[in-house]
Amino acid sequence: MAGFEEPYKGKRNTWVVDGDAYELDEFVNRHPGGAGFLFNTKNRDISILVHSYHTNQPKVFRVLEKYRVGPATPDDIVSDLAVPPFLVTPGFDAEQDIPKFDFLSENSSKYLQPTVIRAIDEDREMKKNLKKMDTLFDFVTYTLMFSHFLTLWALCFEWLPSWLCCAIWLFTRTGLAGSGHYYLHQRKWNWGESLFDLNFVGASLIAHDGHVLLHHAYTQSEGDVKRTFFGGMMCLPRLWRVPCHTVHRFGNFFSGMMIRGAILCFLEPYFISGKPVQPRTYFWIVRIYMTIECIICIYFGKIVPFAIHFAFCMWWNTFLVVASHDFENLHGNYDATIKDWGVFQIKHAMDLSMTGFPYVDNFLSAGLSCHRVHHVLPFQKTGFSNIYCLPIVRKIAEEQFGVKWEKPRNYWTQRLPQIINHNLVSGKRVLGGVKKYETFWQEHFGYESLYTSLRYMIVGWLGEGAI
Repeated sequence: MAGFEEPYKGKRNTWVVDGDAYELDEFVNRHPGGAGFLFNTKNRDISILVHSYHTNQPKVFRVLEKYRVGPATPDDIVSDLAVPPFLVTPGFDAEQDIPKFDFLSENSSKYLQPTVIRAIDEDREMKKNLKKMDTLFDFVTYTLMFSHFLTLWALCFEWLPSWLCCAIWLFTRTGLAGSGHYYLHQRKWNWGESLFDLNFVGASLIAHDGHVLLHHAYTQSEGDVKRTFFGGMMCLPRLWRVPCHTVHRFGNFFSGMMIRGAILCFLEPYFISGKPVQPRTYFWIVRIYMTIECIICIYFGKIVPFAIHFAFCMWWNTFLVVASHDFENLHGNYDATIKDWGVFQIKHAMDLSMTGFPYVDNFLSAGLSCHRVHHVLPFQKTGFSNIYCLPIVRKIAEEQFGVKWEKPRNYWTQRLPQIINHNLVSGKRVLGGVKKYETFWQEHFGYESLYTSLRYMIVGWLGEGAI
């Protein structure tokens, strides 16, 4: 990530795969999946990414062999993943604290993911239908985009009551962010990934690294930056978390991410071997549109409904971010003994049920309803493809690998109450989860707590800690 170059000093331009080091700087811009998958992972162990995102392993390793420079050394890996320090736990060491899985085997059928991939590849009808599912998903996305844009004018010209426009926007913003979630995973960068920002929570500029590369590769481990999603807010006194985080996020939306984007794209360009790498300029498409959208609402005197819908949409999607993993009970749920990456993903991810209709839930949940298949097949293009593949993934998991396929968790009764209790109600996990105040008054009205709360609100507008 640009802006965090210090860890790279004195290190070779290498990427580590299965214990070997490769100099891929000349290959970055020729990577079929796009440069983003490589320039964000320099000086990391990318073994999991190479194995889990590529279906033709022999071809991949034939290409890699051209760039092999020998066995990896400790100096080839950045110990903190070269991400902002607040995204990993204190003392984190990438060599020790990221999970290790067994991938290399002459008999790949002993592992779940390659078995699923082979079953899909051998079914021509399924592959044909997957393309249809992707096309249908794109059609629904464009329909949501049109509906979202039309709702802006329905609100401003009062064609519909404000409460109904806010409800429609809640659905379209969440659904379009779900579309952006999947477009982030697709080969090469595309404008659709910027839709990930539309729900006031996502940050497509850095989500490619934090979500696609780190969360999916290191699910629920110390290297999974999604675990720290609530990190900044949890530094606040309990009663101030909702108002302060709301103001922080509004500032983040209105100016913070624009400032951060300008820094990452223009003031701190990313270089590999002295050559600049193209910034993620698609980020600006939705960011500028969202700002214009807010200004239009202010002009037409609709700032109150805009602010109300902002708060509802932001919190709805904030809770969704962590709903599909048990981050409340990390150490009790995390099983480091599982060495089959596909099995691990199924056991450490949850499907969400909101209405009981998977294709509707896909958009209501920002793409998280069929989450286990998404983690087993992270390279699939759309959420509809995941839903279509669910029966075969479940069958293989249960019949060939003995993995019990749990029922989807009900978001309303099983996940939302747990998330609210863990992050907003219980505990006094303030100041990075280290210091605990002795009294309620000290926690909420002491000088240190008030200063922390005020600073948290301000930095959202300035782009500091924008994630």
